[in-house]
Amino acid sequence: MATEDMQTPPCHLPERIFALGAEPTGVRVTPYHKADGIRIILNALDQEEVEKIRVSPFGKLIEIADKPTFSGRFGRYIISRQLKVSKKHEAWFLFAGKPIRFSLREFALVTGLNCRRLPKRCKKRSKNFITEKPYWGELFGTLKEVPVSSVVRMLKKKLCVSQKLGSRPRRDDKRLDAFFEFPWGRVSFDLLLSSIKERKEVSLSQNTIALKGFVLSLQLVIVESVPALTEVVQDGSSSGSDGECGDEDDISEGEKPGKKSISPGHARETDAAGKAIVQSIMVDVIGGSNDTEEYDWSDDEDDVGVTNMVKLIEQGFPFTQACFVGGASRQDVDNTGQPVTEAHNKTPLCTHEQQSCNVIANTNTDSEAHMAGARNNCLNNNGDQEDSDEDNVEASEEEAVDEESGEATDQVGVVDLNLESIVDEVTIGCRKSKRQKVPTKSLLSAYQCDHGFLNRARKAVAETIYNGGHIDYAAKFSLLLDKLKGSFCVSTERGKILSTEVHQIIERPTHLSPKVVNILISHIGTLFRSQPHPQQMNNCVFMDTQFVSQLNKMYTKFSKASKKDGFKFTASVVESIQQDPSKSEVGRFYFPFNLDQKYWVGICVDCISWSVTVLDCNTALRTDYLMNKEVRPIAQMFPYLLKQAGRQVGLRECKGMTIERPRTIPQQNQITDSGVATIIFIQAHAVGGVEVCKCITPDVLHTEVEQLVVSLYEANVGTL
Repeated sequence: MATEDMQTPPCHLPERIFALGAEPTGVRVTPYHKADGIRIILNALDQEEVEKIRVSPFGKLIEIADKPTFSGRFGRYIISRQLKVSKKHEAWFLFAGKPIRFSLREFALVTGLNCRRLPKRCKKRSKNFITEKPYWGELFGTLKEVPVSSVVRMLKKKLCVSQKLGSRPRRDDKRLDAFFEFPWGRVSFDLLLSSIKERKEVSLSQNTIALKGFVLSLQLVIVESVPALTEVVQDGSSSGSDGECGDEDDISEGEKPGKKSISPGHARETDAAGKAIVQSIMVDVIGGSNDTEEYDWSDDEDDVGVTNMVKLIEQGFPFTQACFVGGASRQDVDNTGQPVTEAHNKTPLCTHEQQSCNVIANTNTDSEAHMAGARNNCLNNNGDQEDSDEDNVEASEEEAVDEESGEATDQVGVVDLNLESIVDEVTIGCRKSKRQKVPTKSLLSAYQCDHGFLNRARKAVAETIYNGGHIDYAAKFSLLLDKLKGSFCVSTERGKILSTEVHQIIERPTHLSPKVVNILISHIGTLFRSQPHPQQMNNCVFMDTQFVSQLNKMYTKFSKASKKDGFKFTASVVESIQQDPSKSEVGRFYFPFNLDQKYWVGICVDCISWSVTVLDCNTALRTDYLMNKEVRPIAQMFPYLLKQAGRQVGLRECKGMTIERPRTIPQQNQITDSGVATIIFIQAHAVGGVEVCKCITPDVLHTEVEQLVVSLYEANVGTL
């Protein structure tokens, strides 16, 4: 009894993200940064330049280059064993039943980077910044994107530096010192932890997880906290490690063999045994573990569970696996419609019952009941399967991936062959439907669909907008890129757009200007009106950015008016909602809204549901309260504007419209994508509402942009 009391925590502790035993195995964590690049860059520098770096805040990176390489498989194992904490700038992981903290302090200890607070922007500096010569152009000329491999070649040939790192002119020395003094460690850590924190149970259940920032630092912290992990290392880099990056030409012959990495199999056994010595909070060089103000964050949040856990760590409490409860089970994640582990991908799907379900789901698109039944049947059959390869993690990581992919490929082939024969039997003598196979709203809204289903839905929507699916937009886009090498001008109804501006739409290095956004919104309005389809809302009006700007300017006078019915809107604003006199009843008004000239959102004023929908692909930038404050003038003034324009408001009596901000809108990776993403979301919403917007995920945004710019060129210049 005394032993049980010692192992039971006396206070509340954070819960697990995944329940014990239900952690997804996955395949790898793929870092954007490849640690092998450090070694490659160092090899391209002279010894004097390396010594200059060695005495700088980046000096510890030289030591890191000689440590075991990043293991994508081990990273995937650790990332699945997180605790739920509300602190924005801390992550806690479990190993051998004991918590391990990953915060800015631990990041600074293992990397040696400057992690002090970011400096406040100096006003005097900001005034002179414009007159200074851009350093990027001095290094790389007109190149906009420079991969590491290109920089390495330039360093070897001394193309991007005229003098050695240690013997630069005085002006360059000041620049170099300022670069070394900047807290790049805090920036890198924030990038990495944000990439980890934004992933919830479903995204953490994917086979491959891509993380931004210096991902190797997480492995370094875990290894420092659990010294037993280095007792067994393996030759060669594991799945998703830095060995997959870089050009072979940039790696010296002496470096290619003999690379070491953490053994995922040994890590798994050590974790399961639960006997390893774990240092939950790293100690510094003097043996201390206290935090300093240097590593504080002004916007961090308190977490009672974390506070309790830190106190128990200081008291030497013997943590065990049983101390941490809660977490999502496999069935909890299964119910979202997403694949959880490799076991689900490798489950044989060749039984007659499952084939019949798949045929029904694929051939009878009108019957949502059959669709739901097929999905539930397949999920139930998959839920009881276990990962047959879990005991073989000690094998070579590359072999494991090859075996998994090979097995999955064979099974998919069996399914496809059997399904093809069954479909042939079912469809003999059947009439082929001419209806567009656009997924129903209820199907998209009822499930969290996988990428395959969303991709098919996106293609169906594209066929609706761009006049069928027989056009090879990829080939046309290649021709357009060739034309962009020269200069030209596209004349549209809304004005002229230069070839450089078309290139900005494609690459999106900066925010799109209101002029470009106005041309794009006018273009999709023309597409909408010229190619009517039963799936489309034919009573939609697309307005430019000037409308919302003029409308918001009148809100101060409108709010002070004692009788709102008597308030007179300007003629230009009233005419904006009367663009198409042939439509007596307009259902939706769409227009882009530029917030503080920082990012774009789409606005849909729905006169049928009497609501204002905000299509926001960067919800983290503004809270719901602040967004409602921005949109409230539109929701309050629009009913009176409709009435003044001659629309019947019925029993609503000009009551303010409700404001909706759907959280199902896919979030884009870059804020500079908000302009073109807003246009595409407006286009998708006009076709099928919020549900269709789910198809526009970040990985397909570039494809959507290709179709958009090709159709813009062909509509105003000629066929490509």
